[in-house]
Amino acid sequence: MNSYWGVYVSDVGYDIKEFVNYNGELFKIKNGCDQHLYQIVDGSIVDTFYDLDVDQQDAMESKMNDMYCSQSDYLFIYGEQTPEHEYQRDAEEHLFGIIKYPNALFDTKAKANKFIKTHLREFLENKLASVQRTIAVIREDNGKVIDSFKKIEMDSTPTVSSLNVGDKVYKFVKLWGIFEYTVNDVFTLNFGDIEHTIYTLTCISCKHGNPCKVFATKQFESTLIYTANADDSIESHHTLLHADNNYPFTTSRKRAYEMYKNNILDANSLNLSRLTQDEKMLLKTLSTK
Repeated sequence: MNSYWGVYVSDVGYDIKEFVNYNGELFKIKNGCDQHLYQIVDGSIVDTFYDLDVDQQDAMESKMNDMYCSQSDYLFIYGEQTPEHEYQRDAEEHLFGIIKYPNALFDTKAKANKFIKTHLREFLENKLASVQRTIAVIREDNGKVIDSFKKIEMDSTPTVSSLNVGDKVYKFVKLWGIFEYTVNDVFTLNFGDIEHTIYTLTCISCKHGNPCKVFATKQFESTLIYTANADDSIESHHTLLHADNNYPFTTSRKRAYEMYKNNILDANSLNLSRLTQDEKMLLKTLSTK
């Protein structure tokens, strides 16, 4: 057999590649990577190899030695080491790419096309329908999010400098929602010639025992940023909730909810960008195959 045809399937399409005879049972993909060899026996791929010239072999062996030598820390800790020859495949893949198997292999192109028409087209049509349904759901969700957050009433937005003990500040915490804090103390510290006002905030939204207390300093007129824990007993995973300065503390409850809304819309925007690209590729694939 001088040629085989392999079908490669992805989430958004498929492709047919011709495997041409190189030497006996060994084949290469036409217009593919020249170093990739496939051993095909009775219409099935039984093994893969790398076909390297002298310079490529030297480069591979050098990379293999680098991988072997990089085990020094592992050897020091665990007292064992993987033999150098076992790094050959990793070195080959690093330098010349991973050899990918087709999803199906046929001895004629006609059979490959028939497989696509009878099996893959329905799969891609279903995939397209799923993508389009998800796009519609996300767009509908965006509308609901915007309408829902319109219901949050505008509140007064005091400046950070006017905060007093007992006042409240708010923070959007990713994956959790809005946390509410009470100003527990206000004091100043001098760092060189610069005086900083420090606010001790007590989280009244924490439900895990004693409320967390953190220190914060002014960022802008209506926002503060986390600087440190005010309580050494705060567990590390709780600290992460309060310490994310991508979403600062704000003196406005409305502003905290705007951060919440924007976080949802930004995530939806990323998903829509990916899905609409998938939709275009699926439509193109279904129209040309």
